Amino acid sequence: MKLLLSIDDNLVKRLEKYCKDHKLPKSTVIENLLKDFFEKGSTKDDIKNITWSKPLPLRYGGTCVKCKRRIEAGELALLSKGVEGWLFLCYDCYLKINEKASDDVKRIYKYYKELRKVKNLLNYARAELDEVVDKINLYEMYDKLDKLDDELYSTIRSLYDYLEKVESNVDLKKILEEIEKIREELLKISEFITYFLKKKRKKKVIEV
Repeated sequence: MKLLLSIDDNLVKRLEKYCKDHKLPKSTVIENLLKDFFEKGSTKDDIKNITWSKPLPLRYGGTCVKCKRRIEAGELALLSKGVEGWLFLCYDCYLKINEKASDDVKRIYKYYKELRKVKNLLNYARAELDEVVDKINLYEMYDKLDKLDDELYSTIRSLYDYLEKVESNVDLKKILEEIEKIREELLKISEFITYFLKKKRKKKVIEV
């Protein structure tokens, strides 16, 4: 079926440029735009009239047609076969749409919101715990490096004292040079950890 349309000149230019850049015929682009328009219109205005599946845990995740939120894999959602593929409605939007239907749905929606809140708090607590564990590990590492640095410094002082007595021992001088290099590297690591811990302390806590 052919259609004769009167379109704004600027839109025609944009359409021609898009078709040229993407190597697509104008008819395909217009057809896809119309499909997209009607599909979005139906999901916005007639979600209740779409035949949805029962709430199911998604295998691969998707995007809710109503709130546009990303639905993660394993999360409850409703499915429907659309013009361009599968449509997804998150359980949150489903309950919002149907919460006036019955007292049972209202109760379920209330519990669902509480469950989401607890889940967010749990994720926050886990993140906080991970940060505490990281801090403990960093403090332990810093303490070990600090002790090792003290031991190396004492060893170097002893070697200096020994070198004053035995200056002809070339091998011992080489050993000393290597130990000095190691000590310098350890000092750099210690300084980095100290800087990192200061940044961690200054980091603001984000409330959920």
